Amino acid sequence: MKKEKIILVGLIGASNEKTAAEYSISELAELVKTTGGDVFSSFIIKKQSIDPAHIIGSGWLETIKKEAEDKSADAVVFDINNIKAVQYNNIEKYLDIKVLSRCDVILDIFALRASSAEAKIQVELAQLNNMLPRIRGKGMVLSRLGGGIGTRGPGETKLETDRRHIQRKIHKLNESLKAIEKTRSLKRKSRENAVKVAVAGYTNAGKSSLVSLLSKKNLFIENRLFATLDSFTREVYISDDRKVLLTDTVGFIRNLPATLVKAFRSTFEEILFSDMVIHLIDSSNPNYSECIKTVDDELAEIGYTGKVIKVFNKTDLADSELLHKISLEFPDAVFCSVKEKTGIDAVKTMISALF
Repeated sequence: MKKEKIILVGLIGASNEKTAAEYSISELAELVKTTGGDVFSSFIIKKQSIDPAHIIGSGWLETIKKEAEDKSADAVVFDINNIKAVQYNNIEKYLDIKVLSRCDVILDIFALRASSAEAKIQVELAQLNNMLPRIRGKGMVLSRLGGGIGTRGPGETKLETDRRHIQRKIHKLNESLKAIEKTRSLKRKSRENAVKVAVAGYTNAGKSSLVSLLSKKNLFIENRLFATLDSFTREVYISDDRKVLLTDTVGFIRNLPATLVKAFRSTFEEILFSDMVIHLIDSSNPNYSECIKTVDDELAEIGYTGKVIKVFNKTDLADSELLHKISLEFPDAVFCSVKEKTGIDAVKTMISALF
């Protein structure tokens, strides 16, 4: 299948630093790559306020239009989550190519990754709620979407684009989720007396790999963004006579779309009902502070107030100076390499000490 050629547009506001914007747009490039897109150009624009009609000024629009025409671009992706319907329409009309938000790209990845019935329902529900405000009238199709990024439902089925059908489908999906949530609630009740530990963290921090290693189960692991959309629980012995239920969870990312958080509420509740959370962090990522803040903020957002231990993974890939800096900043943290199977006993000891 032909790769879509993508232009990225990031914004620096009054409170944004250039380095933060550069990191954000590099992360967006990875997200686009994950969808199968090919980023060939990017712009970071200083903008004190968002233009209500076009997000950016006419001068920048003309620059991007020329770039799109010269390189035969298929779409432009703005590094913001909330693009209004009027902005989508105005920019698409001006550029004559597909316009997407960061939110659209993340939802597209989730659509590609969804495999279980629950994940497919959750993803489609999030996509339809995200799309609904952009559709006017009874059956106005999103004019320039055509195919590719932003149009795929779970399993790469084409998303519904008729407003009436969308509203009916949203109702049906919500009813299906309620039934699934009842089943999940019953499973949770059966585990009331067990010690429950959830592994949370930024996407691709190695959560599934850690659960696989600790539980001695050969789970299918991939080194890619949002490889896990379903929470799964495994029994883990942290000492000869003590065991816990360890749950892998969906990875977090900066500016995780609100529609996704809402749709995946039942999955995130596995964190909420845990006795403790292992916050797994990629120690090789120079932007670890931003990742930590994102996860801490999301944990607070879903209402988790329990015990949290920070575990820095991928020490085999981390720079020694960076590791030293992290150890000074987080003296109580645990350091490990799941790949090299080092520091795992320290993780078990830390879990055991808190109970």
